[in-house]
Amino acid sequence: MKKLINIFMAIAIILTITAVMPITASASNAPTSDYRFRISNGEVKITRYIGTSEEITIPETINGYPVTTIGMFAFSSETCPAVLKSVIIPDSVITIEAYAFDLNTNITNVTIGNNVVTIGIGAFFGTSIENLVIPDSVTTIGDSAFGFNSSLISVTIGTGVTVIPDYAFSHCFALTSVIIPNNVTTIGVHAFMLCRSLTNVTIGTNVTTIGFAAFGGTYMEFIHRYNQTR
Repeated sequence: MKKLINIFMAIAIILTITAVMPITASASNAPTSDYRFRISNGEVKITRYIGTSEEITIPETINGYPVTTIGMFAFSSETCPAVLKSVIIPDSVITIEAYAFDLNTNITNVTIGNNVVTIGIGAFFGTSIENLVIPDSVTTIGDSAFGFNSSLISVTIGTGVTVIPDYAFSHCFALTSVIIPNNVTTIGVHAFMLCRSLTNVTIGTNVTTIGFAAFGGTYMEFIHRYNQTR
């Protein structure tokens, strides 16, 4: 009988410990307390990140509502903790607003979700992203969206983009090559200006407009001028 009582007591202790043990959120389910946000018309806009992680995956839903927008300055140098280096934007996001990651030189890696349609003016201006993939869903890119990124080495432009806007990749000093796909019709003014390492550019067959000094100050411009004088 005494042995039976001891067994019941042991079980009770185990159940008590289990009940009070903290539950740790997984990396893919970061607490919503890491974000400031607004809910409007059944959709969530992230307005600021206030967490402490180096790598994050933005949640697809908050309080049961889809996260569809990354707001202005949400991850900019003025508002975002310096520790953040890598961001995965989920497929629920449709819009990345102007200056969302503005001048955040700590961020070296961003994965853009496959349903993003709009990337606003200066959205990633002055970041340190090294390799950029613009998904096929993107149809609109704002001026200077990726400009002044001195770490950017490679860019893949999706099939939804028809216009590479003014100053889109200007002053990306480390960019060595870019393929402009056949869906692009316009390359804006100063689009790749002063990309000093740029030596290899493939321009799609449907480009009809190349803006003033689109490749100004690049090695490609040097070759163009050299050939003109032959």
